[in-house]
Amino acid sequence: MAIKRLKKFLLAFLALALLPIVPILSLSPAHAVGSPFACNANFYQISNGQFWQLNVPGFTYSKVGTNASISNLNSAGWNPADNYIYAMSSNTTLQQIASDGSITSPGSITGLTAENGGDFITNDKMIVVSTGSSAIQLLTLNRTSGSVTSGTATNITTTGTGYSGSLDIAIFPSTGGTYVGYSLNGTTLTTFTFPNGSPTTATYTTKTVTGLQNGASGAFGAQWVDSQGNFYAYDNTTQPPLQAQMHFMKLTELT
Repeated sequence: MAIKRLKKFLLAFLALALLPIVPILSLSPAHAVGSPFACNANFYQISNGQFWQLNVPGFTYSKVGTNASISNLNSAGWNPADNYIYAMSSNTTLQQIASDGSITSPGSITGLTAENGGDFITNDKMIVVSTGSSAIQLLTLNRTSGSVTSGTATNITTTGTGYSGSLDIAIFPSTGGTYVGYSLNGTTLTTFTFPNGSPTTATYTTKTVTGLQNGASGAFGAQWVDSQGNFYAYDNTTQPPLQAQMHFMKLTELT
C-alpha cells in the first residue's frame, strides 16, 4: 500500500491548536466502541490501516489496538466536538476511531471528489485536500440525536496561484475568527487563509522552502502544527514503526 496513505492527527492543543479556541461539546456518539481520547502531547498516524501513536519528543512509534486493517483508510483528524478521530475509507465511508484503536463506521460520505489528507478546522468541520488536484473541500459531519451519522462534502472556492495539491494540511487558528492552513508539497509550502470555521472560500499564497533533509523529493503524508508555532511534516520515505523522518520548522519562518 502506498505510504501516501499515512495520515496524521494530533490530540490536545499542543498539536492541533484547536482545543483552547473551540469549546468541546458534550456529546455521546452511539457508534464508537471505545472511549474518546484524552488530551496528551502525542501525535497519531494511520499506516496501511493500522493505528499508531507517535511519541514526542523522541518520535518513536507504538501500536494502538489490534483492530484489523481497513483498506484505503485516509484523511483522518481529531474532532474537537467529541474527542474522537474520524477518517475516510475509499472516499465514501466515515470511520470513527476510539482511544483504544477500535474503528467503527457511523455512516457514508456524499459529495467527496477525492481525498488524501485533512484536518478539522472546528467542531464537525474538516478541510480535505488531495494530491494532484488544486481542489479543496469542506467535510461536514452530520449528527442525529448527538451521534455522527454521515458526512457531506462541499467545494471551497480558492483564490491564489501555484497550489497543485498536497497529501495533507494542518490548520492553525488565527486572529479575528479566521484560520490558517499550511500544506507542504515537495519544497512548495502553501498558506491558506479561511475566513471562518465553515468556509466556502479561501485565499492562499505559495513559497519555496529550503533546508529540507531530502531536498525536493519529500512526499509529506502527515503534517502537524502546534501551539508553540512549530510545523512538522512526516516524510513518507520511512514508515512506522521505523524511526520517523521529521522535518521541523517554525511557523514564523514559513510565513
